Amino acid sequence: FDDQVQSHAVYDANPTEGDNFYRVKLTLNDGTDKLTDVKKVTFKRMVGFGAFPNPASDELYINLSEYKDKAVDIVLYNTFGKVMARQHLDKVSNSTQQINVSEYASGQYLIRVSTDGKRDATQQVVIQK
Repeated sequence: FDDQVQSHAVYDANPTEGDNFYRVKLTLNDGTDKLTDVKKVTFKRMVGFGAFPNPASDELYINLSEYKDKAVDIVLYNTFGKVMARQHLDKVSNSTQQINVSEYASGQYLIRVSTDGKRDATQQVVIQK
């Protein structure tokens, strides 16, 4: 077990606000089970954000006032899950961030805003030409 280092990733798609406790049960090739130590992960309440105008045609603005002085990642996905735009801000100083959507086809898109220690916030937006 110790001489075969492997990496595994597990995601909780719907963690509870506050403290969450996780452990992983590993079933080895010889049929024995190993339990990892319990790890505590704390999720703070994720405040929402606003995207406007919705529908948008040329520019989309994201209200990030609730993230002031925090590092955030903003990702715009199309309906197939393809990343259309990605922005990283080391420190939110302006309450509004702009995304140029003039080159994107009309349709529905999803914006995800994430920051450390909080659940991701998402919002559906429409681009209409």
